[in-house]
Amino acid sequence: MTQPRPSPKLYHIRRFRLRYMGQYFLRGVLVIAPVFLTIALLLWLFRKVDGLFSPQVTTPGLGVVCVLFAIILIGWVSSFFIVRRIFGVFGQGMEKMPGVSFIYSSLRDFFEAFVGSKKRFTHSVLVNVFAEEVWTIGFLTDEELEAFGLGATVCFRQKPTCLVCPVAAFCAARQAGDPERVPRLKPKEIEQRTVTRLWCVDQGRLLLRRGHAQAKRLAGLHELPEAADLQLKPGPQSLLATKRRAITRFQIVESIHAVAITPALRKKISAEDFLEWVALKELDDVTLSGPHKRWIAELLAKSPA
Repeated sequence: MTQPRPSPKLYHIRRFRLRYMGQYFLRGVLVIAPVFLTIALLLWLFRKVDGLFSPQVTTPGLGVVCVLFAIILIGWVSSFFIVRRIFGVFGQGMEKMPGVSFIYSSLRDFFEAFVGSKKRFTHSVLVNVFAEEVWTIGFLTDEELEAFGLGATVCFRQKPTCLVCPVAAFCAARQAGDPERVPRLKPKEIEQRTVTRLWCVDQGRLLLRRGHAQAKRLAGLHELPEAADLQLKPGPQSLLATKRRAITRFQIVESIHAVAITPALRKKISAEDFLEWVALKELDDVTLSGPHKRWIAELLAKSPA
């Protein structure tokens, strides 16, 4: 009779470590700060809006209700043709005022882009402006190009309208005689890199390399140390595994070599502040990069220390 298998744990409670108090503090700030600032901003906005009708309105919250009612009322009144024309004339006057026109037109375009009848930033396009092989990603904000003085046409990707296009004379794809098959994106130039990693296990601890806090990539993350960190050149007989990963345009081949710990090597390790020993039982308490977390688990499963 087989014994029933124990049910898997749905969660893992990490033990509190004094050595990671700094990390715990930063995580707490990342969790609390957005919530606190959001609530503070909403309270500030509520108080400002609620105080627009003071001292006539003293009941808390009634000022906000009055503002919402006034906005809805203005929106309803502005739906009438005569009122809409009045607002249009007023807006044209604002656009002709020096200094005020920039602020007014910018705010009007911003609100129309997200809540207006003609929502923008919903259709992405590729624009060939600077050179034949250079394409810029943009958003289509208006299909009526006469507003920009370019004529009433727009050229979509792979659907050109060259016969009526006002800027056809400047189009690099049309000059090449093949405007339908654009863009021709230049393939990425893949660079090959090789990295030699070290597998150092001593007294139930694993040596890890901590990324610099100001690094653009792997900031604060832990990985297996590189051989160059300790000026070591392990031979092929110590090879444990060869792994591959891709980062942007780099194809990286990483070879992991087992290294025996000697007193001289231990002294070198203690001299480097970015290298640290982590107990194998505490690996869940450190933040490893995705590939190295997987590779370390595989190596521990093959040859547990």
